[in-house]
Amino acid sequence: MEAKLLQVDLNQLTISAVEKVRFREQFTQIHKKVVEGQKAAQKLESKKALDAITGYFETPENKDAPHLVLQLPISANPKAVSDSLNFVKTKMQDKSVYVFAADKGAGKVVHGCHVAQSLSAQGATPNEWANTVSSIVGGRAGGKAPVAIGNGTEAEKLEDAIKAATEYLEKFKL
Repeated sequence: MEAKLLQVDLNQLTISAVEKVRFREQFTQIHKKVVEGQKAAQKLESKKALDAITGYFETPENKDAPHLVLQLPISANPKAVSDSLNFVKTKMQDKSVYVFAADKGAGKVVHGCHVAQSLSAQGATPNEWANTVSSIVGGRAGGKAPVAIGNGTEAEKLEDAIKAATEYLEKFKL
């Protein structure tokens, strides 16, 4: 956002065309490096999220676990949450997973779930599960089965939301 404002200011400067071109080139180079840094940070957070999920199911005691409710070790990053749920959807279809990513300083929570076919057959839906959590952390949730994603503004209620997501599963035979 600030980059766009800076670009507008740069375009409105009353300086020689040669200097303006030089400034634009410098701005473009700096902006490119910033975007590359953001993409690298995004990839790192997505990798951390995937590692947390796969790490849980790779341990011998959790290998056959049908579900997972987990706070990811990342900031409130919607792309990383979405990437991790898409991974579960394609590589771990038999697992029901609910993940949370929060930034308490900014007051943001991103959350999402994947409902396995076995749980869906018992009446569980991703939208119902996600709305249970959204009622606690605020905001909205939705998506196309078997995945739902939401975001909220009450990061301080994260522990209650994790508890509610776990309690939702207790209604079903797992």
